[in-house]
Amino acid sequence: MDVALSPLRTVRQFFIRQFARLLTKPLKNYTSRFPNNLEALKRHIRKGDIILVEGEQRISEVIKYLTQSSWSHAAIYVGDELMRRHLPQAGQLQATFGNEAKFLLVEALVDEGVVAAPLSKYINFNIRVCRPHNLRKDHLQLILNDIVGQLGYTYDLQNVFDLARYFLPVSLVPRRFRRKALQFGSGLPTQVICSSMIASAF
Repeated sequence: MDVALSPLRTVRQFFIRQFARLLTKPLKNYTSRFPNNLEALKRHIRKGDIILVEGEQRISEVIKYLTQSSWSHAAIYVGDELMRRHLPQAGQLQATFGNEAKFLLVEALVDEGVVAAPLSKYINFNIRVCRPHNLRKDHLQLILNDIVGQLGYTYDLQNVFDLARYFLPVSLVPRRFRRKALQFGSGLPTQVICSSMIASAF
C-alpha cells in the first residue's frame, strides 16, 4: 500500500513546492513606513520577545487578508541562546553571521523550515516587538528549550497548499467545501508554521 502511494505523494509534494515558490515571490510595492534603529533594538529587546513582521511576499498578502491583520509573520528572539548552549550549529552560525550570532531569532520559513536568523534580517521591514507580560524566568527557560528543540523542523507544506487556494475566486470553491477550506495544516508534530511554533512553546 505504501509503495503504491509513494508516487502520488511525490507528485503532491512537487505541486505543493511549486505553490510555495509562487507564494514566496516578493511583492514589488512593499512600503517601509518607519525606519528601524538596529542598535536601539539590540539594547532593548529581550529573549522571549515576539517580533511581528509585515512581510513582502505574496504569501504575506494572503495571510494578512485571512487574519485581518497588518502582520504576516512572527519570529521569537533567542539572542545568544544557541551560542551559550554550544549547540552543533553554533559554529556555523558564528561563521555565517559573525557577531550578529549573539542576536538571533528563530522562525519557521516556507522554504527552509525552522531556522535561526540574525535580528538584523528584518531591520528594513515594518516590524513590531511584543513582550509577554510577567513572564517568569523558569517559564522563559521552558519556552526557549521548546523553541531550540524545534530547529530543523520542516514547514507544514499542507498549509502552503491551503493558502494557495485563496488565490482562486471564492465562487470557484463549492459552497459545501468553503467551511473546510478554513482548516489549515497537516497537524504533524514535526511540521510547523511560524505562529504554531511559537504558540506551542508558550
